[in-house]
Amino acid sequence: MIFRFFEINGQYDKAKDVLFEMIKTNKDDIVNEGFTFYHRLKMKPPVELENGNLPLDEVIEGLKVYQNLLSH
Repeated sequence: MIFRFFEINGQYDKAKDVLFEMIKTNKDDIVNEGFTFYHRLKMKPPVELENGNLPLDEVIEGLKVYQNLLSH
C-alpha cells in the first residue's frame, strides 16, 4: 500500500494525502487505518513530524478533517 510506503519513509504529508484520497473510494476499508495512522503520528517527536512535512498542529487539524470526512 502506497500509504504505508510514504509513512515508513517519513513522508507523512504524502501519506496523509493518499489517505484522504483513499477515503473517497474505499471509505469502509480505510477507516480504522486512518485513525491508527493519526495515533502513530501523535506519538512521534515534533522534529520527526516537521521533517516529514506534517507538524503536530497539522496532524491535529488533519485528524479533525479526517473525522469530518467520515461523517459525510
